[in-house]
Amino acid sequence: MENAETFKTLLTSGENIPEKLVPVLNFVLMNASALLVVAGIAKDYVEGANLARESVTSGKAWRALEIFRDAGKRAAEAL
Repeated sequence: MENAETFKTLLTSGENIPEKLVPVLNFVLMNASALLVVAGIAKDYVEGANLARESVTSGKAWRALEIFRDAGKRAAEAL
């Protein structure tokens, strides 16, 4: 539960990410950046990290996670 709460706090804090979560943010940005480069969305890791940071701080990443979660719940209910 602690990891889930940490992740939720990170993705819902906007620009006001708590100082204690900055290392977690950096880890998330590093991994997301690599994914964005591999997917061809970012031209390099710097652009990928910038795109990822914008997604986290704007709330887009949290909204995407909620959509994914809700789709999973609907799929499970349909079984």
